[in-house]
Amino acid sequence: MQGCLNISEPSPAEIKMYLARWNANDEYKNPEDALIKLFKSTYPLNDDLLHVLTKVYMLNHAYSAGVRLPDVVTLSKHILELNFDDDVGSGQLRIVDKIRQSPRVSSNYYSFATKYCSFHNPETFPMYDSRIVRMLTYFRRQSNKEGSRFSDFVQDDLHNYGTFFDVIYDFRKFYRLEAFSFREIDKYLWLKYEDVF
Repeated sequence: MQGCLNISEPSPAEIKMYLARWNANDEYKNPEDALIKLFKSTYPLNDDLLHVLTKVYMLNHAYSAGVRLPDVVTLSKHILELNFDDDVGSGQLRIVDKIRQSPRVSSNYYSFATKYCSFHNPETFPMYDSRIVRMLTYFRRQSNKEGSRFSDFVQDDLHNYGTFFDVIYDFRKFYRLEAFSFREIDKYLWLKYEDVF
């Protein structure tokens, strides 16, 4: 990011402002609400291929998660074969790697895997997104200029989900944002990026 940027420091008041903006925008809120209903009420389990396929397809489309169409069915079958519901329900971060490292798909679907897990358990699984990564990198640099950084990482470190989780956790703690969920922090960082760029 450019050194000349002057982005306000994260604060509870700013987070609330961005969350209100998200909730007032039907293009953000309605698809999210539809996915929450699909994942939490309609098809909460991952024991039926058509249910998993519906969730994979809808999430991929609504969130531009990058799963190529030939891989949608293959990835859905892979999720079905995992111990997904137990792992995601108990907050096992390794489930992200189990999804993204399917040997039968043509790409590493890291961002998709984090989003799929987040919609099942948003309290434990923050979403990985390039916008969020760029904002975390910016705030790490800013906090370092002020004498203490919220976390030590380089951008490539965030391709490890355990590290990404720790960085989001540290970000929330450093800026005293513990009252906000991972999903609320995701929305703030995503919209903040939109404002800056």
